[in-house]
Amino acid sequence: MAQAIEEYLAHRARRGSKGVRADAYAAKARIIPALGGEVAKLTVKRIRDWHESVAAAPRMVRTKRYAEKQATREFDADDAVEVRARRSTANRLLTVLKAALNHAFHEDRVGTDEPWRKVEPFREVDSAVLRYLSADECRRLVNACPADFRALVQGALATGCRYGELTHLTAADFDSEAGTVTIRRSKAGKVRHVALADEGRALFASLTARRAGRDLIFLRSDGEAWGRRINSAR
Repeated sequence: MAQAIEEYLAHRARRGSKGVRADAYAAKARIIPALGGEVAKLTVKRIRDWHESVAAAPRMVRTKRYAEKQATREFDADDAVEVRARRSTANRLLTVLKAALNHAFHEDRVGTDEPWRKVEPFREVDSAVLRYLSADECRRLVNACPADFRALVQGALATGCRYGELTHLTAADFDSEAGTVTIRRSKAGKVRHVALADEGRALFASLTARRAGRDLIFLRSDGEAWGRRINSAR
């Protein structure tokens, strides 16, 4: 099992996939200890029992990012939100497991994919819970932010864009006549256009005034670009 997961993660790393390091630690903590041994000896029952046990297990808490020693935090089995979260984690681990085993199968390391193909993930645990801020909540959020970060928050509220999308926007990406913002670096890798309401249109007009087309729209108070992540932006 350990070899199958190692080869799969190495294959992903060569292809430039994201999340390899996080999946490696998750596999080391939750998959290999429980399902270690020969892949050929895995059964449907064993994989299903493991999947259900992960959903019923306490949540692991890292003392620091990717720390090897992990504490566990008890959860309330009667809390529907927590149960849903644990099942979602179990599903993500099942996805990693199946992908690793499928890779082994396609590489002729094992003769059949039937045991894991028959194990189904928990249903309806990853659907988004929608929560919209009221106009008053938006105002309070904006007012609580430092001046430079406030513009980013206003941009997010006006467009619905992610932090990384906003921090890469240039003045040329705002079309004042059409009232749109062009997102050229999206998570999906596709260009898209966001239509702005009057308030958003006025915001971007003020932020791009007297700026050259290649200038970033959102900058820190010191005039530098924002970092790749919010927690490393300053």
